Amino acid sequence: MSLDSLLNTRTIKRVKRSKRLIEKNLAKAYRDIEVSQKLLELEEYDWAYTSAYTGMLVAARGYMNSMGYRPSSGEGHVAVVRFLKAQDSVHLLRRFVNIFDRMRRNRHRVMYDDYDLITMNVARQACEWALEFVDIIAGMIE
Repeated sequence: MSLDSLLNTRTIKRVKRSKRLIEKNLAKAYRDIEVSQKLLELEEYDWAYTSAYTGMLVAARGYMNSMGYRPSSGEGHVAVVRFLKAQDSVHLLRRFVNIFDRMRRNRHRVMYDDYDLITMNVARQACEWALEFVDIIAGMIE
């Protein structure tokens, strides 16, 4: 799906770029990853995973804003994934788009369907991916 089709279907909206919002999103993303790492130590793997995913989501929303977009209110998390998929030229993120989407679906299951779904290794890997993802986005924005 292209950016134009995402705009036409109202999956995303154009917004004015906000340096303050972008900085807040990146700071929150790193804070979410720190929380995720602390939750790993507490053996709260579902929540560690969810927090790592949230860090990725917030960073991706900051990236969207840096490009002059945001998800429409009805589309939420999936709009962020679709936006990233539409960024074919962003080769640095390509590796993470499918990981991010899979984490989105697993996070949904943890939040609404199942409990004790995430293992220690899966949560640890999620933290590592989240940190790498946010670092890449921070470098792309600055």
